[in-house]
Amino acid sequence: MRWPELMDGGVAVVLLAAAWQGYRRGGIPALAGLTGFVLGWWWVASRAAEGAAWAAGAGVLEAVARFVRPAVARWLAPDLSAAPIRPDTVVRALDDLSALPFSREVEEELADGLRRSLLGDGGGPVTVGEALALGMAGLILRSAWACAVPLAAGMGVAALARRLAAWLPPRLPDRLNRPLGFLAGAVEGALTVAFFLALIRSVAGLWPRQETVAWLDALDRSPVAGRLARWAVAWTLATAGPAVAKQP
Repeated sequence: MRWPELMDGGVAVVLLAAAWQGYRRGGIPALAGLTGFVLGWWWVASRAAEGAAWAAGAGVLEAVARFVRPAVARWLAPDLSAAPIRPDTVVRALDDLSALPFSREVEEELADGLRRSLLGDGGGPVTVGEALALGMAGLILRSAWACAVPLAAGMGVAALARRLAAWLPPRLPDRLNRPLGFLAGAVEGALTVAFFLALIRSVAGLWPRQETVAWLDALDRSPVAGRLARWAVAWTLATAGPAVAKQP
């Protein structure tokens, strides 16, 4: 069995489990959970630009850059990471980046960051490694605010909504209660899986390894998981905005 079939099989298991949970809970709690997930995800995703700006202003960007700097340094020639930013060192760094298995979008983002560092006023990064780490930190924060934080918010609001709805007396007839719960649970499970796959796709695209490239290719070829991921990416772009939610 190949990776695309394994991915689709895993998605099917999760969707069946989510549908069963909805059936067990009943229509009102399951529908409340679905509504809570959609509202929680949308509210946070639509404010992703503000969140990313806050994180950058609060020093999170610099902290993430310091954390990823050792890994980023291994992408460059040994003498290049600590070299000062000059036209010749930036050109060498761009050559090293082009040899890595990044997507075109990620490579362009990092390359633009290196070029902008040449125009700095002295208050930014002073070495090639620092400039590259800062660019990678920006991509990580963008993925977090466009994908991870909205997903966590949606799941949290859904859990709270289900708990509150469980206190309500059931008002649906039995012939509607369980089927509605099954359907709402399956839809919430599909949304959760879709946005989780979009998050994994975004983060994996920042790791330049051939294994990652092969995994992303398998995800794109997966009939079910690939469609869910692409749908979630499209909705993230539409909600958060291309400037924040552009996917690697």
